[in-house]
Formats: sequence, structure tokens, C-alpha cells
Amino acid sequence: MSEQSDGSFGYLAIRVFRDARAALDATPEEEEK
Repeated sequence: MSEQSDGSFGYLAIRVFRDARAALDATPEEEEK
């Protein structure tokens, strides 16, 4: 993992994506629709 100032947006997107996945994993009941 290297800090890249050019990939700030990419890093942020990855953080949001991982957060979203964690939220979905934490709320499996909502996926049961």
C-alpha cells in the first residue's frame, strides 16, 4: 500500500466501497427483500 496523491479520488472511492460492503455485511436482513 503506497500513498499516491494522484489516486486520492480512487483511494476515497475504495474507502467508500469498503464501507458500503461492511455496512451490507452488517445488515444482511436488508438484503433479504
